[in-house]
Amino acid sequence: MSLVGRIHVVGAVLFHILSNYNIQKVYINDINLELINTYRQIKNNIEILMAEVELLQNAYIPLAFEEREILYICKKYNYIKINGNESDNIEKQNYLSS
Repeated sequence: MSLVGRIHVVGAVLFHILSNYNIQKVYINDINLELINTYRQIKNNIEILMAEVELLQNAYIPLAFEEREILYICKKYNYIKINGNESDNIEKQNYLSS
């Protein structure tokens, strides 16, 4: 089944529609700039993003609980320090993913 025209969806509904309908072009809009940045990084930089996530997993998983908390706090602190273009910042998205 194909959908034609404009539809407005929120949250996980978008992923359900994309996986169940033949949609040629999608425009994603949201007030949450971090969410839009996530979509853009997945679309444009998936290989880089996945490599960064793998590095974080490899650093995080072997740690004891207390060490995981410290790593998490450090990543969040670094995230807060980053200032840049919300629409094209793989480093910022990487900190969000941690």
